[in-house]
Amino acid sequence: MNEMENTAVVTAAAEEKEPKKPGGNKKGLKRRTWAIIFYSAMMAIPVIQFVVMYIGVNLNSILLAFKEYDLNTGGYIYSGMVNFEKVIEEIANTQFLRTIGNSLIVFLFTMFLNLPLSVIFSYYIFKKFPGNKFFRVALYLPCIVSSVVMVTIYLYLMEEAVPELIALLTGGDRPDGYISDPATAMWTLILYNVFFSFGTITMIFSSSMSSINTSVMEAATLDGCGLFQEFVYIVFPLSFNVIKLQMIVALVGIFTNQLNLYTFFGLDASPRLYTLGYYLYRGTLYDGRAGYPFYAAMGLLFSVVAIPIIFAFRSLFDKWDPSVEKKGKVKA
Repeated sequence: MNEMENTAVVTAAAEEKEPKKPGGNKKGLKRRTWAIIFYSAMMAIPVIQFVVMYIGVNLNSILLAFKEYDLNTGGYIYSGMVNFEKVIEEIANTQFLRTIGNSLIVFLFTMFLNLPLSVIFSYYIFKKFPGNKFFRVALYLPCIVSSVVMVTIYLYLMEEAVPELIALLTGGDRPDGYISDPATAMWTLILYNVFFSFGTITMIFSSSMSSINTSVMEAATLDGCGLFQEFVYIVFPLSFNVIKLQMIVALVGIFTNQLNLYTFFGLDASPRLYTLGYYLYRGTLYDGRAGYPFYAAMGLLFSVVAIPIIFAFRSLFDKWDPSVEKKGKVKA
């Protein structure tokens, strides 16, 4: 037995001393090198995009707010706080106050009409009630079709088809088009915005609800939980993070939502219909390079106002979060 053990020890020692095959380490090193190169190349694309399109663009916008366009040199020169003074004067204008009011109206409709209806329809689709497949396709269709096509169809409906139908049903004179009529234009455009953004939000909520564990729903059903209780105590709390995100997006939309005015009217929309988003977008296109510093200063002021409001609302939404509420009760 001792001789056999000695032989095994000698054999193991010889195998350890045996030189490794040439090229083995080199192949492993090459694989790691190519893996690092591939990873670096793939990560370089989003990093460069972030640096250029986010950091670079926003930094340039901040710097532009303190400059003005020189017609003689065709470049920008430092002008201090001149642009901010112009912005404050513009904000005090009566027409601009109407623009702010329009943006707030759109926000209220989005927050208190569009979002609640989207949540309800999402639950309807999530429960696979009759017609859920039709609603899924019909609501998502505006997201697939070009916005120009949808605007053209909507324009024809509100300017031609609906007035003709009302005149036919009432037997009276044909009313004016609802978009060309100043008295109804704003509400008609809000209706378009609510309806055609409805599908995207509904699909987001529906996808969030579909990720809820089915065992939770089955247990609730066995305990005698009805549809209303299931929605209030299970589906809504588990989907609240997505709902909260959409609320914050709607809040940001006060400063960015164009109400599709550019698609409807191009640069020729009536000032009565302006929103903050359209005002900024139209201004940068209409005024060109000479107007960039002014609108950069306005955007910077909007950011200073919007950021604290968004964080305050986020804190408020966190307090409304049912899961946060439950944690507080447990600790107490």
